Amino acid sequence: MNFALIEKAAEKVSSKWAAEVLAPAIAFWIGGAALLVWKRGLEAPEKWLRQRPSTEQVFLAVIALIVFLLSAKLIERFGPTIARLLEGDWPTWAVYPRHIAIERQRRKWDKLRRRLQQLARKTHDSLSEDEWRQLHKIQLTLHSYPSRRAAIMPTRLGNVLRAAELRPLDKYGLDTAICWPRLWLLIPDAVRSDVGESRAEMDVAIRSFVWSTFFCVWAFVTPWAFAISAAGVFLTYHDLRHTTETYGTLLESTFDVHRPLLYRSLGWPLPKNAAHEPAHGAELSNYLWAGSHNAEVAFEYDNFQEHTKQPTAPGELSSGSALPVPILRPDCRETGT
Repeated sequence: MNFALIEKAAEKVSSKWAAEVLAPAIAFWIGGAALLVWKRGLEAPEKWLRQRPSTEQVFLAVIALIVFLLSAKLIERFGPTIARLLEGDWPTWAVYPRHIAIERQRRKWDKLRRRLQQLARKTHDSLSEDEWRQLHKIQLTLHSYPSRRAAIMPTRLGNVLRAAELRPLDKYGLDTAICWPRLWLLIPDAVRSDVGESRAEMDVAIRSFVWSTFFCVWAFVTPWAFAISAAGVFLTYHDLRHTTETYGTLLESTFDVHRPLLYRSLGWPLPKNAAHEPAHGAELSNYLWAGSHNAEVAFEYDNFQEHTKQPTAPGELSSGSALPVPILRPDCRETGT
């Protein structure tokens, strides 16, 4: 057994966990300690610590390390729940504020679409430079919204993810909630690694946002903790928006480029043209969801291994081979039909 390889892999995993999970927790606790030192000075705690025996100092260091690890693990454990809250999947008792937030997003969506229709009525030559910029900005903004008004979420992050989930359904008839786990098994290792790393970056941004929000608890030391917390929330939320958009783009792009793998691996006939593809994809989604008794569908298993086997480059790591934490909500299928 190659113990050196195992040790190298363990070091990589531990360093990655420390950077993605432990670092924000350490920043939170060390930042709070720095505020305490800044407000009350270092002389008294330093004098007290020097008076402790060496064994007690070691014990205190171990306790501090345990606090770091447990707090970091706690935030990691509730990461998916926090992500759903940020996306707008709120509990039932918050139905009223959720409704208000959704209506606010819908009004913004309606306003953008009305302005887009006004600009679309003009010819390209009649558009001014400002109108061209406005048109481009509106198109980019609407791209981060679901195409259907009923699918709009109460938060911007939720709309970015929901839009990414629904676009494969709109374009190809493929229900993301159903097809994504199957397609994940077929895509090349390099693509799987890129998507997995993008999801990991999104998780890091979520944890950093949470720790920045919690930093305001140090306000009992100094009111400056509110300002530091607000600045951290602003910066981490900006990073979260960026990583969410990147993840959504990669998710959609995976369907754009690699969806034929899903058809071929199942022996399902490929769509004959773009006009027929949405209905064809919807039939495939229904087949994966509940099966099918349609005798008109003839499976095509020719060259099965040739279409489904993906080469792995020598020495390529498989760290991204695990399915990312799903962003797909249970109601995605209902909304997309």
